[in-house]
Amino acid sequence: MKDVPSWLKSLRLHKYAALFSQMTYEEMMTLTERHLESQNVTKGARHKIALSIQKLRERQSVLRALEKGWHRVALVSPGMALSDPCVPGGGPCVPEGGTE
Repeated sequence: MKDVPSWLKSLRLHKYAALFSQMTYEEMMTLTERHLESQNVTKGARHKIALSIQKLRERQSVLRALEKGWHRVALVSPGMALSDPCVPGGGPCVPEGGTE
C-alpha cells in the first residue's frame, strides 16, 4: 500500500505511517477507533483516521456514480479518488496507470 504514507501525510498524521506499514488494504478498512486506541493513537487522530476510512468505504459508490454521468457527485470530494490509498490490482478505485 504505497499510497498510505502520502495519504497519512495529507491528513497530517504521517507519524502513524509505521502503524499502517504492515497492514493490508482490507485490514486498514476494518480499523476501528478502539483498535487505534489500543495502538496509542491520540483521540483526535483516531477520529480523523476513522472518518477518512469511512470516506474510503464510500468511494466505490461515488466512483460508480461518476461513471454513470452523475457529475455533481464530483463536487463532493474532488481529490478523493486521486489522493487516497487504493487496493493493489484494482478494486474500489482506479489503480495507478490503469482502469477499473
